Amino acid sequence: MQDTKIIQFASDNYVGAHPDIAAILMTSLESIEIPYGSDTYSKLAKEEFQKQFKQDCEVFFVGTGTAANVVALKSILRSYEGVICSDIAHINTAEGGALENFIGAKIFTAPSHASDGKLTLSSLKQVFQNFRNIHFNKPRAVSITQSTELGTVYTCEEIKEICDFAHANGLIVHMDGARIANAAAYLKKTFKEMVVDTGVDILSFGATKNGAIMAEAIVVFNKDLIKDMLYIQKQSMQLFSKMRFIPAQFIPYFKNNLWLKNAANANEKAYYIAEELKSTKLYKILNKVETNQIFIELPINLKDDLAKNYLFYITQENFEKNICSIRIITSYNTSEADAQKLISDFKQAEYNFLLSQSF
Repeated sequence: MQDTKIIQFASDNYVGAHPDIAAILMTSLESIEIPYGSDTYSKLAKEEFQKQFKQDCEVFFVGTGTAANVVALKSILRSYEGVICSDIAHINTAEGGALENFIGAKIFTAPSHASDGKLTLSSLKQVFQNFRNIHFNKPRAVSITQSTELGTVYTCEEIKEICDFAHANGLIVHMDGARIANAAAYLKKTFKEMVVDTGVDILSFGATKNGAIMAEAIVVFNKDLIKDMLYIQKQSMQLFSKMRFIPAQFIPYFKNNLWLKNAANANEKAYYIAEELKSTKLYKILNKVETNQIFIELPINLKDDLAKNYLFYITQENFEKNICSIRIITSYNTSEADAQKLISDFKQAEYNFLLSQSF
């Protein structure tokens, strides 16, 4: 068990489930259902997805975000093909080589924009042109993360221009939506407007980071990708016998826009923290705080003081310059009091640090 004296701002994966989601899980535990996805909860959850996207999309439930990405991309790629993504994309930097291992395909990385981590249309075009040769893997897919690994958000226009170029050049577009709710909350757009209307072919839809326990789904809009998906899901060890526990979570998640309330709270607390820290001397906000992720540059020694009471991720350390960067993430249940305490403690730690440096 984590030390209760340590305050958690490391990840939205640390927190538990929203009470409404926990409640339906308890109900589903007592039910008797047909296994392997033929249960009542799977049917109802798929209907909810179709309402959200206002389309007769196909939905396949899986256990993790990495599984969603790999299974989705396996429906597109053969071993001699490749996917183009930003250099900091989760599929490239944080999935343990799962894509390469399970698919045998290539990841082509394009330099992302330094301040926002996005795959730009110009970098996509450049990579696509560079590898149009029989001696390389064949570019077949594009993957973008919404929101990005830096917490920034593609506009609908940016997504559409990527999709338009991709489709004009025979590429399939995959969206990694591990934090898609936070992106939609920021844009004030529906899932249909942000995904379907822009031309995305296949989506990894995540809810685990936004108040669910273990709820990920692959949402397929391009009917050409559906044919063998069940076989891929089974071979990828993601066709669970008691499948109902995953789709059950999506029913309350979509009901009364719980997903939006959760994401909006996480975003708003991040905005509040970032705004308050902007006036400090030693905390430099590195990213555009558009969702629930804040990246902060600060002295290493100050970071060490904060780490005595706070849990956060260290993303970079430069011992020569004695500076580092950390990532703070707010969650669906981060309270105003939680945010205020962090701000107060960070400012006090800065004051103490500056005082110690003056002697």
